[in-house]
Amino acid sequence: MWRHNNKPVPAKRTMAGIIFLYLIANFIHIWASAQNLQSLTRYDAGLPIFYPATANGFMARHGWINHEAQKANAAIKLKHNQSTISYPLRPLAITPPIQPMNILIIALDCWRSDDMNARNTPNMWAMAQQSTVYENHYSGGNATQTGIFSLFYGLPGKYWNAMLGNKKSPVLMDVMKEQGYDFGIFGSAGLTSPAFNETVFRNVDNLRLYSTGNSPISRDTNTTQDYLNWMQQHQTNKPNTPFFSFIFYDAPHGYSVDKSQPMPFQPDEDMDYLTLTNNTDPTPYHNRYRNAVYQDDLLVGKVMADLKKRGLLDNTIVVFTGDHGQEFNDNKHNFWGHSSNFTAAQTHVPFIMYWPNKPAKIVEKTTTHFGLAPTLLKYALGVTNDERDYSIGGDLIDVQPKPWRLVSSYHNFAIIDNNQIILSDYNSKLQVYDMHMNKVEKPELNYSHMAEAMDELSRFYK
Repeated sequence: MWRHNNKPVPAKRTMAGIIFLYLIANFIHIWASAQNLQSLTRYDAGLPIFYPATANGFMARHGWINHEAQKANAAIKLKHNQSTISYPLRPLAITPPIQPMNILIIALDCWRSDDMNARNTPNMWAMAQQSTVYENHYSGGNATQTGIFSLFYGLPGKYWNAMLGNKKSPVLMDVMKEQGYDFGIFGSAGLTSPAFNETVFRNVDNLRLYSTGNSPISRDTNTTQDYLNWMQQHQTNKPNTPFFSFIFYDAPHGYSVDKSQPMPFQPDEDMDYLTLTNNTDPTPYHNRYRNAVYQDDLLVGKVMADLKKRGLLDNTIVVFTGDHGQEFNDNKHNFWGHSSNFTAAQTHVPFIMYWPNKPAKIVEKTTTHFGLAPTLLKYALGVTNDERDYSIGGDLIDVQPKPWRLVSSYHNFAIIDNNQIILSDYNSKLQVYDMHMNKVEKPELNYSHMAEAMDELSRFYK
């Protein structure tokens, strides 16, 4: 038994105290559940052997329940125990084009939308003057896994495990393979972590998994040279075969630069996340990042010069984008990098699409990564299905944006609606923030939009 002031405390009293505290905790949880007070209930999953009580029926009968909060909780519910999928939902109907087009996607890891400009990325900026520029474009994720997944599958990152477990490659890649495309996939950081070799590129034969080099910028240089060598072989051996190529650069993610190359943004300093505070001046770190983006743009310039020299721009769709953004404490909550929130700093990315013989223009409507696969399948590969058969929809040619959008990370997701970030983990714990990560205590929620978004997270499961 315990002692207090050197006097023993009877075991019965100790047990009574424990039971009393347990009951109080559950009464608090009953009230919090009825009011949907996420500030209290969100800790349930982190408490071991704690199975809190609820009594929503009793509370409702006595008028003690917050019905609006319960609607929000119901709208955010996810189906559980999902493992098998139906993807695509219907067999594809395809009329292959008579003259297929080549497709090249160039992505920079961590590329922010506001760091695509004439000074920072002169080569891609020059291509943008001949292309469609999507000024309000967002990734489907704030991390590489979900960002690239959304780009190729046109689906939220919630489906990653299902596609991995069911060994399903994207419809986009499957259709190109059926139409005889030659694949050249070049990932600087490697394609095994995340396991893109088992998801996005699982149907690519002889997949190049790794790049050589001792730093991200050196691997980016190796990636570029390997692409140029592959293109030479393709044009020599298969000049009449359409190609699909993906080049994924990594230097901005690693703040990696080659100091023998130009570094126009000064002062710059290598990133050390351990030293950062909410009062840290982001300028030197952002400049180092900009220098990394600039040096990757120099490599992209070599890729574009090669396409022009070969006359391939007349028949090649080229897309420039990022997998996600990169924050430099933009919202003054001491967030740096990515995968920590769903604000624009971490999700708003450049998106430039060069399409031969289409006039240059600027699109100001909201678009997302979910639209690329449907656009290529419909306009370049001849798929006539409704896009919802294989994606959550989106058309980058005839843009008709939804009033809400989805974005996800490894362990949570958000619905962006009514200038609010409606954040949930996959256990339906709901929190709402404004677009700068300030907590919204009395959010205005559109339950219809929330229900539509949640349907997109489950309708491809059997």
